[in-house]
Amino acid sequence: MRVVLRAMCYQARAPYSLTPEVEGRVSAGLKQVRLQDALHVVLKPLSLSYRIKSGKYYVTVAAREPQRVAIRQPGTTRQGRLPF
Repeated sequence: MRVVLRAMCYQARAPYSLTPEVEGRVSAGLKQVRLQDALHVVLKPLSLSYRIKSGKYYVTVAAREPQRVAIRQPGTTRQGRLPF
């Protein structure tokens, strides 16, 4: 994954930074695709994401969305978020 990201950013002449958790195997055949579209294609299946700050791409593990659950007890209903 790291080699592919390095090559993609080099081709786009875009500065980038990877967190140590960025790893995995990926194979993609992309031609004439914007860097943002290419990143979406290769990062999403590995639960990775990116953000752009001051023109630099930061790639990291995707934040997990909290799950909403409803807890039912006799006569009451409570809703909340779990941290996982």
